[in-house]
Amino acid sequence: MKNQHCIDTIVPSSASVSFGLPPWIVAGLSRLARWLEVRRQRQHLASLDDRMLRDIGLSRVDVLIESEKPFWRL
Repeated sequence: MKNQHCIDTIVPSSASVSFGLPPWIVAGLSRLARWLEVRRQRQHLASLDDRMLRDIGLSRVDVLIESEKPFWRL
C-alpha cells in the first residue's frame, strides 16, 4: 500500500535535496509536487462512496466543494 499523506502534512525544508539547483527551481519543483499531491488526494476523496464519507464525517456536498477547488488552492 502506498504511503498516504494528509493535505496538511508539512515536510521540513531540511528534508529536501537540491542537487545543486538554484533555490527558485527547487522551490518551484516542491510547489509542483505539492499541487500534484493535493490533486491526487482530492481525486481519491471524490472516489469514496457515501458510507465511507459518513465514516469520516463528510457529506457528498463537502466532497464536491473540496474536489472542485483548483489544484493550487490548498
